[in-house]
Amino acid sequence: NGMAIHSGRNRLYVVNETGGSVSVINMLTSSVVSTITSSPSPRAVEVHESRDKLYVGRANIDVFDCSSEVLLSTIAQGGVATYTMAIRPASDRLYAVTTVTSELKVYNTSTDSFIEAWAYGATFNSDTTARAVGVQ
Repeated sequence: NGMAIHSGRNRLYVVNETGGSVSVINMLTSSVVSTITSSPSPRAVEVHESRDKLYVGRANIDVFDCSSEVLLSTIAQGGVATYTMAIRPASDRLYAVTTVTSELKVYNTSTDSFIEAWAYGATFNSDTTARAVGVQ
């Protein structure tokens, strides 16, 4: 997912994988209003609207403030590439799928910290499945 929408700000975020940046587009005027420099070769982007954060993933996950576009933190992934991401605001979870290790990594978006990782195709027990959908 190389694009994400922040509907409250009327912004569309589009990764520029070869440019190492994210274009910020005003959806009302269809114009690029700024460019955010990220870690090299960003691939995935997600917005957490209620926390007003932008997550940009590749070898690491950069966390930006949507208002100021300032880098808040970088979540280390050990050099493993992020392929795609999804956010579940109700449970403050960011899910990142990696390409090399074939894992689904789970992060807490209130602290931007790692929670756990699951291998693809793993048999999840009901407790793990409940955590994945935010019913814990």
